[in-house]
Amino acid sequence: LARLEQRALVEPGAVLPLDVTLLKEPAPDCGEDHITAVNLTRIVPQPSLRMARPVEAAKEALAQRFPQVDPSRVRVQHYRGGPCGSGEVACCIVTGGGSAGSSGWSVAEGIIAALELAFSRATPRSTEQGEFVCGQPVRLAGLVARPDLNDALGIALRFDESSRRWLVRLADGDGKALKPANLRPLSEAQRGPDVLIFWGDAQWSRTQLLGELARGHWGLCRASAADLVAEPATRRDGLEGRLVYAPKTEMSEAFLTAAAAQMQAERERRAREEAEMDADADAD
Repeated sequence: LARLEQRALVEPGAVLPLDVTLLKEPAPDCGEDHITAVNLTRIVPQPSLRMARPVEAAKEALAQRFPQVDPSRVRVQHYRGGPCGSGEVACCIVTGGGSAGSSGWSVAEGIIAALELAFSRATPRSTEQGEFVCGQPVRLAGLVARPDLNDALGIALRFDESSRRWLVRLADGDGKALKPANLRPLSEAQRGPDVLIFWGDAQWSRTQLLGELARGHWGLCRASAADLVAEPATRRDGLEGRLVYAPKTEMSEAFLTAAAAQMQAERERRAREEAEMDADADAD
């Protein structure tokens, strides 16, 4: 515009002879074309101080904002989400959800956001909701009309005061409206929403992932509440019969044979690195 005459900027109907180039900053690269995933089985049994300190600080602050919530009802678990950015939090999962269409969990970015959501869900909102809170894993019991559902597992989504029932997302994805008397806590440790914190993730480009799927390296299935109410050590077994794989070919057979040894060596290398990283963090 600086090269145009002043009158060209104010005359009605003036045509501005501009050469415009649209730039995206930063310029796109292949790193933006990626899909991420986290590992639901690699729980950290003894979190390092680097992992635990932000959780303790956030819980202490939120206890002041939510005085009606017992902080011990919000269970926090740390996971080795994957090899990419393993020193940073990739994402968090919080069990629960307020709508009938909720899958049974929400994804939050960062520890503070995840714990704030969990404390909000753990807040009692009705004297008739019983001992349960939103996001709490539960077991069904005492059902007369549907005895086949007794002992089924699920996640309490929200309490409907008009019907005086809990909306529960079952492990098979179905939703049921149930009285508090027909629910049981899974354990003393699970008396509220769970917060799963993932350190690092795994990443693929779309083309790379499609290639690995074609080789039969990965199977796919729809996630369900069963993947969260189960203990970490049993989650992989819970995928049996649910995973769908590409048909086996000569390429997939050769790839899997070579990959098995490579993956085992990589697991051992990562285990050594993680042990060293936790030791360094605790020393700090």
